[in-house]
Amino acid sequence: MLCDANSSIWTTPDVQGVIILLSDASLLEFTILSGEFFINEGEKQPNEKPRLSIPRLLMLLNQKSVLLVSQPGIMHNTLYSILQSLPDTSVAEANGALSAYDYLESEQVDAVLIDANIPLAERLALLARIKGQFPHVRSLVLTLTARHHNLLCSAGADKVLLQNCSLADIEAAVFAR
Repeated sequence: MLCDANSSIWTTPDVQGVIILLSDASLLEFTILSGEFFINEGEKQPNEKPRLSIPRLLMLLNQKSVLLVSQPGIMHNTLYSILQSLPDTSVAEANGALSAYDYLESEQVDAVLIDANIPLAERLALLARIKGQFPHVRSLVLTLTARHHNLLCSAGADKVLLQNCSLADIEAAVFAR
């Protein structure tokens, strides 16, 4: 299946097109022509090149958006670079719980990664708010030690990672269903 469980795909009656309603309520309409997908943005001109190839369509449908909640500094920059290096991932930033709340109110994300440099009480409050208002958002939390693992999980973290975890661990957490 091309879309996640919250997305829908319809074909047009003549099976010449596909309409895709994404989980973020955006609507993409594609026309199938010679095995290529085209974004319908008005009239197609003769001999017009494809605007969207099948691999690009699959990438767009599977792309994850991640909100990084981290105080400015070297760890923030490192985590941002790590997330940017993940395939099919777009990254937004928030410098603390309040700016994360504001962002989540206006933008849709698939996952929130909360850095260990955010104070524990702030991480717990943010987790509770995410699970209460945005239950579909995957909550990932970094911690310096395993000591807070159970506390963070009980507050709503979908995954708790040690700060020294590998890139593969972060990628698996972001793309987990």
